[in-house]
Amino acid sequence: FGSAPRVRLVRNPAAPAPEAPPVTSAQPSSAAAAPTIRPPTPPASSVKPFAFEEEPAARQLEQALGGQIALWVGIVLLFLASVFFLSWAWTKLGPWARLMIGYVGSLALIELGWLSRRRSAGWFVDGVIATGLAILYLTTWAGLQRYSVMRFELAFALMVATTALGMGLAVGRNSQLLATLAVAGGFLTPVVLQSEGGAGKPLGFFAYLAVLNAGLLAVAARNGWEFQRWLCLIATWILLMGWAMQHFNDSLRGMVFGFITLYYALFLLSVLGEVFTRRVPTADSDIAFLAVATLLYVPAGQGVVAPLLGSYPAAFLAGLGAMYLLLAWLGYRVVPEDTILSGGFATLGIVLLTIAIPVQFKAPVVAPLWNLEAMLLVALGIWYSSRLLYGLGLGLWALASLRTLVALSEEPSLKVVVFNERGIALLSWTLGLMVDALVARAHALRESQSELDRLMPRVATAILAGLGALAGAVWLVTMETYYYFETIGQPDSPLAHMLVSLEWTLLGVLLLIGGVLNHSRGLRLLGLATLTVTAFKLFLFDLGFLEMPYRTFTFAGLGITLLIVSWLYSRYGVEPAERQA
Repeated sequence: FGSAPRVRLVRNPAAPAPEAPPVTSAQPSSAAAAPTIRPPTPPASSVKPFAFEEEPAARQLEQALGGQIALWVGIVLLFLASVFFLSWAWTKLGPWARLMIGYVGSLALIELGWLSRRRSAGWFVDGVIATGLAILYLTTWAGLQRYSVMRFELAFALMVATTALGMGLAVGRNSQLLATLAVAGGFLTPVVLQSEGGAGKPLGFFAYLAVLNAGLLAVAARNGWEFQRWLCLIATWILLMGWAMQHFNDSLRGMVFGFITLYYALFLLSVLGEVFTRRVPTADSDIAFLAVATLLYVPAGQGVVAPLLGSYPAAFLAGLGAMYLLLAWLGYRVVPEDTILSGGFATLGIVLLTIAIPVQFKAPVVAPLWNLEAMLLVALGIWYSSRLLYGLGLGLWALASLRTLVALSEEPSLKVVVFNERGIALLSWTLGLMVDALVARAHALRESQSELDRLMPRVATAILAGLGALAGAVWLVTMETYYYFETIGQPDSPLAHMLVSLEWTLLGVLLLIGGVLNHSRGLRLLGLATLTVTAFKLFLFDLGFLEMPYRTFTFAGLGITLLIVSWLYSRYGVEPAERQA
């Protein structure tokens, strides 16, 4: 037999193929034709069927419809089926048989979800377990409220066990869905079981909330679950408000205040525990959580405990403000780089102390205390370059100024000069601005650059505070001089107008002397401005109003003063430019 001719495959089909060598064989010519050569066929497994390329949006829609949506629709249907079954089983089965079916079915779903956690998607596992937990809650509720075969203590214990199971599964799965369901179930337990804790056993109700919050907040803080922490806060205060509207009375004030303070402490610890133990810096969400918890706790605590404080109704606010300032200091010492924490606590402390002032003291004392507090905050903020204290001081200064204007519009009850309600308010406002102007000037001379200048330039603060202090001083001496003559029954006495002009003159001289001694051009200019205004007052008002000898004394006093001013400038001159400010 002859062999088949050897064929060489050519890569370039356009090139001419070489001639095949002649075939020499003993075969007949009819059998000499070469067989057809076929390229090797690839294995069947390597052949990919043709398919259209799917769009990502289409694949996502299909995944959502066939996966999550189908799961949740199935969960709702299973839950409704359980409800319908329990309703139907009322006439077909005994109470305990109905409950056992519910418990067995729910535990089977939980077990199914847990066993499939390694082979199924996370959303499927969480959905199946959540369905089992929901049916557990429903079955326990039916045993107490629908079938009445359980005692309250047993149903309550089963609800608590379900919550603990749900939280344990949430931790094991690191699932916020299961954690949310467990938190909601825990807080709904006293509601759905309709406990008599409000009417007959409030201590048990409050103790349950305390234990529940302690456990749930600890787990949420350890796992970094923000939503669950917020859910605990909101649910706690909703339950407390619902209880207070139905069952609160004066005999329970002490116990209620103690427990709401305990809840508030738990909320604080859920944030501060991580900060002080792990040195974990706080985030904006932590400060927001603390601020909301404080806004809920402060009015509730003040309303509950104020009648028990007797003559010190602001003791609660002042104590809480002092505690915040202490926490701010501790936060700065422990985590100095965490300015959010220390700044947030300092702000809350200052705000609470500011609120405590009008709560504790009568209206005439509020303006002076606010003025002094604003002065202290601005001065400390400037001296220590703290934008927080500086900004809080400026804001409080605006509030104190409004309260001072209110005090000035009221008639004083004390018939004494300066040390009446109006005089003290204006005097404290003036002194506060004067101190802040001096501090701002000194700090600007010491440090030419400061972060405070982004909030409000220190030079502008010094100028505005100085002008305000001057205006306050002029207003004070004028108002109190006229008020003195009103108290003695001589409101239109020419002596009052003469004294006002002389007082303005003396004030201008003091400012000039202070400017010379402190090398402050600003003080000198304020002094000259005061003397100029006094001169205009003499010619435009006193000249036509005053009679002899008051006119003589007034004009002579101002004339002598101007001579002294001229002598000061001729004697001391003007200091070099680098010393002026």
